[in-house]
Amino acid sequence: IGNTQTMEDYCKNVISQPKLGTEDKLDAYLIWIDGILNQGDAAKAVQICLDVLAQFNCRIASNPVSMLLAILSNVLSIKATMKSFKTSDIQQLNDLTRIKLVQVLDQCSTCMYLAADDRLPLCVFRNLNWTVEYGYCDYSPVAFATTGGILTGV
Repeated sequence: IGNTQTMEDYCKNVISQPKLGTEDKLDAYLIWIDGILNQGDAAKAVQICLDVLAQFNCRIASNPVSMLLAILSNVLSIKATMKSFKTSDIQQLNDLTRIKLVQVLDQCSTCMYLAADDRLPLCVFRNLNWTVEYGYCDYSPVAFATTGGILTGV
């Protein structure tokens, strides 16, 4: 439905505007990622998500050894943190840019799942860690649920 090429052209036009900061381009990136995902190219959508996140110094390991170490480190950290952690202590996230970045992480998780990308746990764990560090938003419950599924082997 609709003209995906036109949508992509509009998004790229907004993204290429030099006077706009990267924060102001996040909505265009999210729409573009949705469009690519709807066209069935989850791997390309993953790459765009990772490129956007990298612009905010959020990098997801891609080297297999780094990925394994990061996953193990996150699992141990999450298990240790959750023993004495109260979710009721988490404040609401009010930073609109951070909320959009969490949305990109959430979208990236979906894309990684569809692309069968091995970095999916790292993306989910980053979302959970950001929730604990910065506060909760609409995308936080998915991170908690998915982390629970990963840690229980579902």
